[in-house]
Amino acid sequence: MKYVFISESKNLAEAQIVVSYLEAHGFHPQIKDLNMRQMAPHFETFLGKIIIEIPEEEAIEASLCIENLERAKAAQIDSYMKDRSPDSQEALLEASQANARRAMLCGLFGVFLIPILLNFYSMMLIFRVMRTERPVSSKSWKYLLYGAAFNLLAFIFWFNFGLRWLLDFYG
Repeated sequence: MKYVFISESKNLAEAQIVVSYLEAHGFHPQIKDLNMRQMAPHFETFLGKIIIEIPEEEAIEASLCIENLERAKAAQIDSYMKDRSPDSQEALLEASQANARRAMLCGLFGVFLIPILLNFYSMMLIFRVMRTERPVSSKSWKYLLYGAAFNLLAFIFWFNFGLRWLLDFYG
């Protein structure tokens, strides 16, 4: 029996879910190199993505079955996104822009006041805004760029001249 490629996945758990879904629908899939992945999991990076194979005569029906699964998953995500009201999206945008503004201010105060602590907090806020706001609004971009510039300025100053300046100031 000749096996052909039907799907690929990023990790073993996801591949096993797809295999069990196909088995529940009467197909006979297998994970390529499964024994090697289970016995030597440290070789997973060398083996690449996990490939799910199926007998050649079942390939067309199985691909339709997987396509139906993907459509159902996409419909579920779409229904979730439609349930979110515009007011809540507006509130999320305002909260994200407030975080971007806070990141800029922490970067600015990090140049003069508590240097490293405020700058790391500012960078954490920048990454949080970049992760939550899709796409990033122009107002947030402005705050994020200023915050990143202030952080860069603070790190350059404090790592190059800060300790010497503090010793001269207090010594």
